Amino acid sequence: MLTPVAHALVAFFVLFMYAMLGHADQAFAGLAGRGARQRAATDVWIFKVAGTLDMAAAKNVILSGGALPQNIFWQVSGVVTIGANTRFKGIILGQTIINFGNLASIDGRLLAQSAVVLDATTVTVPQ
Repeated sequence: MLTPVAHALVAFFVLFMYAMLGHADQAFAGLAGRGARQRAATDVWIFKVAGTLDMAAAKNVILSGGALPQNIFWQVSGVVTIGANTRFKGIILGQTIINFGNLASIDGRLLAQSAVVLDATTVTVPQ
């Protein structure tokens, strides 16, 4: 039997972790509609990607409802490839390589077990 604290922690992770299989672009379709109720800026979001995370050039990750980049975690088991001129938000925890295209930017952190490759990338570390 779980204690009230353990039960609350389990409920937290069930509510705020989205597990994705394969390419994230397919899994994100309609994601905004699933968690549409109002959230606090201090809420933590964990996106677990079992595969690669590929983001096309000149695209943006947009946080709404007061969400903060330091509270968004992207746990990726495969290669992370972010296209040129793309704005990304959150903390990427990559099991392999994180590769940012030319003039891309991130409000967050890049942590990889193998390598982080930046090409004129702007990194803004949230407070």
